[in-house]
Formats: sequence, C-alpha cells, structure tokens
Amino acid sequence: MVVKVICTCLHVQCMRYSCFNMMCFLSLQSKLELLTGSLSGNMRLEAYDRDNKLVCKLDNDGALLGSYPIDDGMIIHASQN
Repeated sequence: MVVKVICTCLHVQCMRYSCFNMMCFLSLQSKLELLTGSLSGNMRLEAYDRDNKLVCKLDNDGALLGSYPIDDGMIIHASQN
C-alpha cells in the first residue's frame, strides 16, 4: 500500500510510504516530527480519500496503521493542534 502524507504544521511537505500497514501510529508521528519540527503530541492526523473526503482521524497511539480504513492513494494530513 502506498499513501501520500501531507504536512502543514510549519511548511508543506509531501512524502510517500510503502509497507504502511505494519507501521505503528507513534512511529509515523516520530517520522513526521523530523519533517515538520512539530512534536507528536501537538500533531493531528486525518485520513482523506481520493475525493478529499474525511475518512477517519488517526488518534490511537497504540494502533497499527493497518487497523484504520486506509487504502492505496489516500492522503494523510498532518496539522498542528
């Protein structure tokens, strides 16, 4: 699975992830900290489908990302709380 991650915390970044399903939520937030400079505790993550409709909020620290209804081509938007 490949998803696009868009971060608007401090500046716009875009990255693509493969092997996304086995990644832990906190692991993704840690990777995004390096890109955005924003602490994971201040970060809000939301998943959008290809039509830019909100699918879900990613907010369970212990969950694997594969437990969310995220498919190929979807967008994960990271913003600051």
